[in-house]
Amino acid sequence: MGGEERRLKGEECVEEARKLREEEFSLEERARGVVLGIISRVRKEGDRALIELTKALDGVDISRGFFLDRDYLEKAFNRVSNRFREAIVNFRDRVYRFHKKQVERSWFDTVDDVIYGMMVLPMDRVGVYVPGGKASYPSTAIMAAVPARIAGVKEVYGFTPPIPTDEVLAAFYVADVDGVYTIGGAQAIAAACFGTETVKRVDKIVGPGNIYVNLAKKELFGLVGIDTLAGPSEVLIISDGSTDPQIIARDLLAQLEHDEMAKAILLTTSQEEAELVPQIVGKAVDLSERKGILSRSYGNLRIYLVETVKDAVLFSNTYGPEHLEIFVEDPFLVMSSIRCAGAVFLGSLTTTAFGDYGIGPNHILPTGGAARFSSPLGVYDFYRRISFVRIGEDAFMRIKEDVKLLAEEEGLLEHKRSVEERE
Repeated sequence: MGGEERRLKGEECVEEARKLREEEFSLEERARGVVLGIISRVRKEGDRALIELTKALDGVDISRGFFLDRDYLEKAFNRVSNRFREAIVNFRDRVYRFHKKQVERSWFDTVDDVIYGMMVLPMDRVGVYVPGGKASYPSTAIMAAVPARIAGVKEVYGFTPPIPTDEVLAAFYVADVDGVYTIGGAQAIAAACFGTETVKRVDKIVGPGNIYVNLAKKELFGLVGIDTLAGPSEVLIISDGSTDPQIIARDLLAQLEHDEMAKAILLTTSQEEAELVPQIVGKAVDLSERKGILSRSYGNLRIYLVETVKDAVLFSNTYGPEHLEIFVEDPFLVMSSIRCAGAVFLGSLTTTAFGDYGIGPNHILPTGGAARFSSPLGVYDFYRRISFVRIGEDAFMRIKEDVKLLAEEEGLLEHKRSVEERE
Protein backbone atom coordinates (compact mmCIF):
# COMPACT_ATOMS: atom_id res chain seq x y z
CA MET A 1 0.00 0.00 0.00
CA GLY A 2 2.91 2.29 0.85
CA GLY A 3 1.10 5.30 2.28
CA GLU A 4 -2.03 5.32 0.15
CA GLU A 5 -4.81 7.19 1.96
CA ARG A 6 -8.05 5.43 2.94
CA ARG A 7 -11.17 6.85 4.58
CA LEU A 8 -12.75 5.18 7.61
CA LYS A 9 -15.57 5.91 10.00
CA GLY A 10 -17.42 4.12 12.77
CA GLU A 11 -17.44 0.34 12.59
CA GLU A 12 -15.25 0.45 9.48
CA CYS A 13 -12.41 1.26 11.89
CA VAL A 14 -12.98 -1.98 13.78
CA GLU A 15 -13.26 -4.06 10.61
CA GLU A 16 -10.06 -2.60 9.09
CA ALA A 17 -8.06 -3.05 12.30
CA ARG A 18 -9.12 -6.68 12.57
CA LYS A 19 -8.33 -7.27 8.90
CA LEU A 20 -4.79 -5.94 9.35
CA ARG A 21 -4.18 -8.24 12.28
CA GLU A 22 -5.55 -11.27 10.43
CA GLU A 23 -3.23 -10.56 7.50
CA GLU A 24 -0.27 -10.62 9.90
CA PHE A 25 -1.16 -13.96 11.47
CA SER A 26 0.77 -16.69 9.77
CA LEU A 27 3.18 -19.42 10.77
CA GLU A 28 5.84 -20.48 8.36
CA GLU A 29 5.85 -24.26 8.56
CA ARG A 30 9.31 -24.40 7.06
CA ALA A 31 10.67 -22.12 9.78
CA ARG A 32 8.92 -24.19 12.44
CA GLY A 33 10.50 -27.37 11.09
CA VAL A 34 13.94 -25.78 11.22
CA VAL A 35 13.36 -24.64 14.80
CA LEU A 36 12.18 -28.07 15.95
CA GLY A 37 15.31 -29.60 14.45
CA ILE A 38 17.53 -27.08 16.25
CA ILE A 39 15.79 -27.67 19.56
CA SER A 40 16.19 -31.44 19.23
CA ARG A 41 19.89 -31.17 18.43
CA VAL A 42 20.66 -28.83 21.34
CA ARG A 43 18.73 -31.00 23.78
CA LYS A 44 20.61 -34.14 22.69
CA GLU A 45 24.06 -32.81 21.81
CA GLY A 46 24.55 -29.75 24.05
CA ASP A 47 27.65 -27.66 23.34
CA ARG A 48 28.55 -29.62 20.22
CA ALA A 49 25.25 -28.65 18.61
CA LEU A 50 25.72 -24.99 19.61
CA ILE A 51 29.19 -24.91 18.07
CA GLU A 52 28.13 -26.58 14.82
CA LEU A 53 24.90 -24.59 14.47
CA THR A 54 26.66 -21.28 15.10
CA LYS A 55 29.24 -22.15 12.47
CA ALA A 56 26.56 -23.11 9.95
CA LEU A 57 24.06 -20.31 10.64
CA ASP A 58 26.26 -17.40 11.74
CA GLY A 59 29.55 -18.32 10.09
CA VAL A 60 31.39 -17.96 13.40
CA ASP A 61 33.63 -20.50 15.13
CA ILE A 62 32.90 -20.51 18.88
CA SER A 63 34.68 -23.78 19.62
CA ARG A 64 37.23 -21.96 21.81
CA GLY A 65 34.47 -20.74 24.11
CA PHE A 66 31.31 -18.69 24.08
CA PHE A 67 30.91 -17.47 27.67
CA LEU A 68 32.05 -13.99 28.66
CA ASP A 69 32.45 -13.37 32.40
CA ARG A 70 32.16 -10.13 34.37
CA ASP A 71 35.85 -9.30 33.91
CA TYR A 72 35.49 -9.50 30.13
CA LEU A 73 32.37 -7.31 30.24
CA GLU A 74 34.17 -4.74 32.38
CA LYS A 75 37.00 -4.54 29.83
CA ALA A 76 34.44 -3.92 27.08
CA PHE A 77 32.89 -1.18 29.24
CA ASN A 78 36.30 0.45 29.57
CA ARG A 79 36.87 0.28 25.79
CA VAL A 80 33.79 2.26 24.78
CA SER A 81 33.82 6.04 24.61
CA ASN A 82 33.41 8.15 27.74
CA ARG A 83 30.27 9.66 26.26
CA PHE A 84 28.72 6.23 25.66
CA ARG A 85 29.58 5.13 29.21
CA GLU A 86 27.90 8.22 30.59
CA ALA A 87 24.80 7.77 28.39
CA ILE A 88 24.33 4.06 29.17
CA VAL A 89 24.75 4.58 32.93
CA ASN A 90 22.27 7.47 32.89
CA PHE A 91 19.89 5.33 30.87
CA ARG A 92 20.28 2.45 33.34
CA ASP A 93 19.51 4.78 36.25
CA ARG A 94 16.32 6.10 34.63
CA VAL A 95 15.13 2.57 33.89
CA TYR A 96 15.93 1.59 37.48
CA ARG A 97 13.93 4.49 38.96
CA PHE A 98 10.85 3.67 36.89
CA HIS A 99 10.91 -0.07 37.54
CA LYS A 100 11.69 0.24 41.25
CA LYS A 101 8.07 1.32 41.71
CA GLN A 102 6.90 -2.09 40.44
CA VAL A 103 8.36 -4.05 43.37
CA GLU A 104 5.89 -6.46 44.97
CA ARG A 105 6.03 -7.79 48.52
CA SER A 106 4.72 -10.85 50.31
CA TRP A 107 1.60 -10.36 52.43
CA PHE A 108 -0.69 -12.21 54.80
CA ASP A 109 -3.97 -11.60 56.58
CA THR A 110 -6.12 -13.23 59.24
CA VAL A 111 -9.87 -13.47 58.81
CA ASP A 112 -12.21 -15.45 61.10
CA ASP A 113 -9.64 -18.04 62.23
CA VAL A 114 -8.10 -18.33 58.75
CA ILE A 115 -4.55 -17.24 58.00
CA TYR A 116 -3.83 -16.75 54.32
CA GLY A 117 -1.49 -14.81 52.11
CA MET A 118 0.95 -14.76 49.24
CA MET A 119 4.68 -15.30 49.18
CA VAL A 120 6.29 -13.21 46.45
CA LEU A 121 9.66 -14.74 45.57
CA PRO A 122 12.18 -13.87 42.85
CA MET A 123 13.13 -16.50 40.30
CA ASP A 124 16.50 -18.17 40.79
CA ARG A 125 17.98 -17.76 37.31
CA VAL A 126 16.84 -16.01 34.12
CA GLY A 127 18.19 -15.47 30.65
CA VAL A 128 17.86 -12.16 28.80
CA TYR A 129 18.06 -12.32 25.03
CA VAL A 130 19.42 -9.36 23.07
CA PRO A 131 19.16 -9.76 19.27
CA GLY A 132 21.86 -8.87 16.76
CA GLY A 133 21.04 -8.98 13.07
CA LYS A 134 20.48 -5.62 11.39
CA ALA A 135 21.42 -3.44 14.37
CA SER A 136 23.09 -3.37 17.78
CA TYR A 137 20.77 -3.20 20.80
CA PRO A 138 22.58 -2.22 24.02
CA SER A 139 19.35 -0.61 25.25
CA THR A 140 17.59 -3.98 25.26
CA ALA A 141 20.23 -5.42 27.60
CA ILE A 142 19.31 -2.71 30.10
CA MET A 143 15.57 -3.10 29.62
CA ALA A 144 15.67 -6.88 30.09
CA ALA A 145 18.20 -7.27 32.91
CA VAL A 146 17.51 -4.31 35.22
CA PRO A 147 13.93 -5.35 36.16
CA ALA A 148 15.19 -8.87 36.91
CA ARG A 149 17.82 -7.50 39.28
CA ILE A 150 15.27 -5.25 40.99
CA ALA A 151 13.05 -8.29 41.54
CA GLY A 152 15.95 -9.99 43.28
CA VAL A 153 16.75 -12.70 40.73
CA LYS A 154 19.86 -14.49 41.97
CA GLU A 155 21.52 -15.10 38.59
CA VAL A 156 20.97 -13.18 35.35
CA TYR A 157 22.69 -14.26 32.13
CA GLY A 158 22.74 -12.53 28.77
CA PHE A 159 22.38 -14.30 25.42
CA THR A 160 23.32 -12.54 22.20
CA PRO A 161 24.56 -13.63 18.76
CA PRO A 162 28.31 -14.08 18.27
CA ILE A 163 30.73 -11.16 17.98
CA PRO A 164 28.63 -8.63 19.93
CA THR A 165 29.76 -5.00 19.93
CA ASP A 166 31.59 -3.55 22.91
CA GLU A 167 28.58 -1.27 23.40
CA VAL A 168 26.25 -4.25 23.89
CA LEU A 169 28.70 -5.89 26.30
CA ALA A 170 29.10 -2.60 28.18
CA ALA A 171 25.34 -2.41 28.57
CA PHE A 172 25.26 -5.96 29.92
CA TYR A 173 27.98 -4.91 32.38
CA VAL A 174 26.12 -1.89 33.78
CA ALA A 175 22.92 -3.97 33.91
CA ASP A 176 24.80 -6.28 36.32
CA VAL A 177 24.42 -9.59 34.48
CA ASP A 178 26.54 -12.48 35.73
CA GLY A 179 27.90 -13.24 32.27
CA VAL A 180 27.01 -13.42 28.59
CA TYR A 181 26.68 -16.41 26.25
CA THR A 182 27.57 -15.40 22.70
CA ILE A 183 25.01 -17.60 20.98
CA GLY A 184 21.86 -16.47 19.19
CA GLY A 185 18.76 -17.67 17.44
CA ALA A 186 16.67 -20.72 18.29
CA GLN A 187 19.78 -22.53 19.53
CA ALA A 188 20.27 -19.94 22.27
CA ILE A 189 16.68 -20.35 23.46
CA ALA A 190 17.01 -24.14 23.47
CA ALA A 191 20.30 -23.97 25.39
CA ALA A 192 18.77 -21.66 27.99
CA CYS A 193 15.84 -24.03 28.37
CA PHE A 194 17.68 -27.35 28.65
CA GLY A 195 21.16 -26.26 29.71
CA THR A 196 24.38 -27.61 28.19
CA GLU A 197 27.91 -28.30 29.40
CA THR A 198 28.53 -24.54 29.26
CA VAL A 199 25.10 -22.93 29.46
CA LYS A 200 23.22 -22.87 32.75
CA ARG A 201 19.56 -23.83 32.55
CA VAL A 202 17.27 -20.88 33.36
CA ASP A 203 13.77 -20.54 34.77
CA LYS A 204 12.64 -17.90 32.29
CA ILE A 205 13.79 -16.33 29.02
CA VAL A 206 12.90 -12.73 28.13
CA GLY A 207 13.75 -10.41 25.28
CA PRO A 208 12.81 -9.91 21.62
CA GLY A 209 14.11 -11.81 18.60
CA ASN A 210 13.44 -12.91 15.05
CA ILE A 211 10.94 -15.53 13.89
CA TYR A 212 13.28 -18.38 14.86
CA VAL A 213 13.73 -17.04 18.37
CA ASN A 214 9.99 -16.56 18.76
CA LEU A 215 9.10 -20.00 17.43
CA ALA A 216 11.66 -21.56 19.79
CA LYS A 217 10.13 -19.70 22.73
CA LYS A 218 6.67 -20.83 21.64
CA GLU A 219 7.71 -24.48 21.32
CA LEU A 220 9.54 -24.54 24.66
CA PHE A 221 7.00 -22.64 26.76
CA GLY A 222 6.02 -24.90 29.61
CA LEU A 223 9.51 -26.29 29.97
CA VAL A 224 10.76 -22.76 30.53
CA GLY A 225 8.99 -19.47 31.19
CA ILE A 226 8.85 -16.78 28.50
CA ASP A 227 7.77 -13.17 28.43
CA THR A 228 5.89 -12.88 25.15
CA LEU A 229 6.15 -13.76 21.47
CA ALA A 230 7.42 -10.56 19.93
CA GLY A 231 6.49 -9.80 16.34
CA PRO A 232 7.61 -6.97 14.04
CA SER A 233 7.84 -3.56 15.68
CA GLU A 234 4.92 -1.20 15.08
CA VAL A 235 3.61 2.30 15.76
CA LEU A 236 0.15 3.82 15.45
CA ILE A 237 -0.26 7.60 15.50
CA ILE A 238 -3.53 9.38 16.25
CA SER A 239 -3.50 12.98 15.01
CA ASP A 240 -6.00 15.82 14.78
CA GLY A 241 -3.88 17.88 12.38
CA SER A 242 -2.34 20.06 15.11
CA THR A 243 1.18 18.59 14.76
CA ASP A 244 3.78 19.41 12.12
CA PRO A 245 3.50 16.74 9.38
CA GLN A 246 7.30 16.57 9.29
CA ILE A 247 7.32 15.35 12.91
CA ILE A 248 4.72 12.69 12.18
CA ALA A 249 6.62 11.53 9.11
CA ARG A 250 9.85 11.22 11.11
CA ASP A 251 8.16 9.05 13.74
CA LEU A 252 6.71 6.78 11.08
CA LEU A 253 10.16 6.47 9.50
CA ALA A 254 11.73 5.77 12.91
CA GLN A 255 9.51 2.73 13.25
CA LEU A 256 9.87 1.54 9.66
CA GLU A 257 13.66 1.52 9.89
CA HIS A 258 13.67 -1.39 12.38
CA ASP A 259 13.41 -4.01 9.65
CA GLU A 260 11.53 -4.89 6.48
CA MET A 261 8.53 -6.19 8.44
CA ALA A 262 8.06 -3.12 10.68
CA LYS A 263 4.64 -1.46 10.54
CA ALA A 264 3.49 2.15 10.80
CA ILE A 265 -0.07 3.52 10.81
CA LEU A 266 -1.36 7.09 10.81
CA LEU A 267 -4.97 7.85 11.72
CA THR A 268 -5.74 11.51 11.15
CA THR A 269 -8.77 13.76 10.95
CA SER A 270 -6.87 16.15 8.64
CA GLN A 271 -7.20 15.73 4.87
CA GLU A 272 -4.10 17.87 4.34
CA GLU A 273 -2.05 15.75 6.75
CA ALA A 274 -3.23 12.53 5.13
CA GLU A 275 -1.96 13.79 1.79
CA LEU A 276 1.31 15.40 2.94
CA VAL A 277 2.72 12.77 5.32
CA PRO A 278 3.14 9.91 2.81
CA GLN A 279 4.80 12.32 0.38
CA ILE A 280 7.29 13.41 3.06
CA VAL A 281 7.97 9.81 4.07
CA GLY A 282 8.49 8.74 0.47
CA LYS A 283 11.03 11.49 -0.19
CA ALA A 284 12.86 10.79 3.08
CA VAL A 285 13.22 7.09 2.22
CA ASP A 286 15.25 7.97 -0.88
CA LEU A 287 17.64 10.15 1.17
CA SER A 288 18.03 7.87 4.20
CA GLU A 289 21.16 5.92 5.09
CA ARG A 290 18.79 3.02 5.82
CA LYS A 291 17.15 3.17 2.41
CA GLY A 292 17.66 -0.57 1.88
CA ILE A 293 15.33 -1.44 4.76
CA LEU A 294 12.99 1.54 4.42
CA SER A 295 12.34 0.98 0.74
CA ARG A 296 10.86 -2.41 1.66
CA SER A 297 9.11 -1.57 4.94
CA TYR A 298 7.52 1.49 3.26
CA GLY A 299 4.99 -0.94 1.84
CA ASN A 300 3.78 -1.52 5.41
CA LEU A 301 2.81 2.13 5.89
CA ARG A 302 -0.92 2.76 6.23
CA ILE A 303 -2.60 6.19 6.16
CA TYR A 304 -6.25 6.48 7.20
CA LEU A 305 -8.43 9.57 7.13
CA VAL A 306 -10.99 9.27 9.94
CA GLU A 307 -13.99 11.49 10.65
CA THR A 308 -13.27 11.92 14.36
CA VAL A 309 -10.58 11.22 16.94
CA LYS A 310 -13.12 8.89 18.54
CA ASP A 311 -13.02 6.77 15.35
CA ALA A 312 -9.24 6.66 15.61
CA VAL A 313 -9.45 5.45 19.21
CA LEU A 314 -11.92 2.76 18.16
CA PHE A 315 -9.43 1.54 15.53
CA SER A 316 -6.52 1.68 17.97
CA ASN A 317 -8.30 -0.24 20.73
CA THR A 318 -9.16 -2.96 18.22
CA TYR A 319 -5.66 -3.09 16.71
CA GLY A 320 -3.77 -2.94 20.03
CA PRO A 321 -0.53 -1.29 18.83
CA GLU A 322 2.88 -1.80 20.40
CA HIS A 323 3.57 1.96 20.37
CA LEU A 324 0.71 4.46 20.37
CA GLU A 325 1.46 8.14 19.82
CA ILE A 326 -1.33 10.64 20.51
CA PHE A 327 -0.79 14.00 18.80
CA VAL A 328 -3.94 15.97 19.62
CA GLU A 329 -4.65 19.21 21.47
CA ASP A 330 -5.60 17.38 24.72
CA PRO A 331 -3.79 14.02 24.65
CA PHE A 332 -4.67 13.11 28.25
CA LEU A 333 -8.36 13.34 27.41
CA VAL A 334 -7.86 10.87 24.57
CA MET A 335 -5.66 8.61 26.71
CA SER A 336 -8.55 8.12 29.13
CA SER A 337 -10.32 6.18 26.34
CA ILE A 338 -7.36 3.95 25.47
CA ARG A 339 -7.94 0.34 26.49
CA CYS A 340 -5.31 -1.57 24.54
CA ALA A 341 -1.70 -0.54 23.79
CA GLY A 342 1.81 -1.52 24.75
CA ALA A 343 2.99 1.99 25.56
CA VAL A 344 1.41 5.41 25.01
CA PHE A 345 3.33 8.56 24.03
CA LEU A 346 1.52 11.83 24.68
CA GLY A 347 2.13 15.11 22.84
CA SER A 348 4.23 16.05 19.84
CA LEU A 349 7.53 16.18 21.76
CA THR A 350 7.16 12.60 22.96
CA THR A 351 8.60 10.46 20.19
CA THR A 352 8.96 6.71 20.70
CA ALA A 353 12.74 7.25 20.70
CA PHE A 354 12.39 8.57 24.24
CA GLY A 355 10.62 5.37 25.19
CA ASP A 356 13.39 3.31 23.61
CA TYR A 357 16.32 5.24 25.04
CA GLY A 358 15.40 7.99 27.43
CA ILE A 359 12.64 8.01 29.98
CA GLY A 360 12.49 4.71 31.88
CA PRO A 361 9.37 2.67 30.92
CA ASN A 362 10.28 -0.64 29.32
CA HIS A 363 10.59 -0.90 25.55
CA ILE A 364 10.09 -4.68 25.49
CA LEU A 365 6.40 -4.45 24.63
CA PRO A 366 3.59 -6.69 23.38
CA THR A 367 3.30 -6.69 19.59
CA GLY A 368 0.99 -8.25 17.04
CA GLY A 369 -2.13 -7.28 19.01
CA ALA A 370 -0.92 -9.04 22.17
CA ALA A 371 -1.56 -5.83 24.10
CA ARG A 372 -5.09 -7.21 24.49
CA PHE A 373 -3.75 -9.64 27.09
CA SER A 374 -0.10 -8.74 27.72
CA SER A 375 1.88 -5.93 29.35
CA PRO A 376 5.32 -4.37 28.98
CA LEU A 377 8.17 -6.34 30.51
CA GLY A 378 8.54 -5.41 34.16
CA VAL A 379 9.74 -6.43 37.60
CA TYR A 380 6.53 -8.41 38.01
CA ASP A 381 7.69 -10.80 35.25
CA PHE A 382 10.46 -12.15 37.47
CA TYR A 383 8.44 -13.19 40.51
CA ARG A 384 6.94 -16.48 41.55
CA ARG A 385 3.85 -16.06 43.70
CA ILE A 386 2.96 -18.83 46.13
CA SER A 387 -0.31 -18.69 48.03
CA PHE A 388 -0.63 -20.20 51.50
CA VAL A 389 -3.45 -20.84 53.97
CA ARG A 390 -3.95 -22.24 57.47
CA ILE A 391 -7.41 -23.28 58.69
CA GLY A 392 -8.12 -23.03 62.40
CA GLU A 393 -10.63 -25.22 64.26
CA ASP A 394 -13.42 -22.64 64.27
CA ALA A 395 -13.01 -21.99 60.54
CA PHE A 396 -12.95 -25.73 59.84
CA MET A 397 -16.27 -26.26 61.59
CA ARG A 398 -17.81 -23.24 59.87
CA ILE A 399 -16.72 -24.04 56.29
CA LYS A 400 -16.61 -27.85 56.16
CA GLU A 401 -20.21 -28.42 55.01
CA ASP A 402 -19.76 -26.06 52.06
CA VAL A 403 -16.56 -27.86 51.08
CA LYS A 404 -18.15 -31.30 51.28
CA LEU A 405 -21.18 -30.20 49.25
CA LEU A 406 -19.08 -28.67 46.48
CA ALA A 407 -16.76 -31.68 46.33
CA GLU A 408 -19.74 -34.04 46.03
CA GLU A 409 -21.29 -31.84 43.33
CA GLU A 410 -18.12 -32.18 41.25
CA GLY A 411 -17.94 -35.92 41.85
CA LEU A 412 -14.68 -35.77 43.81
CA LEU A 413 -15.73 -38.01 46.67
CA GLU A 414 -12.25 -38.52 48.09
CA HIS A 415 -12.07 -34.78 48.55
CA LYS A 416 -15.23 -34.98 50.62
CA ARG A 417 -13.91 -37.91 52.65
CA SER A 418 -10.65 -36.05 53.35
CA VAL A 419 -12.78 -33.46 55.14
CA GLU A 420 -14.92 -36.05 56.92
CA GLU A 421 -11.78 -37.77 58.21
CA ARG A 422 -10.99 -34.60 60.17
CA GLU A 423 -14.42 -34.15 61.74
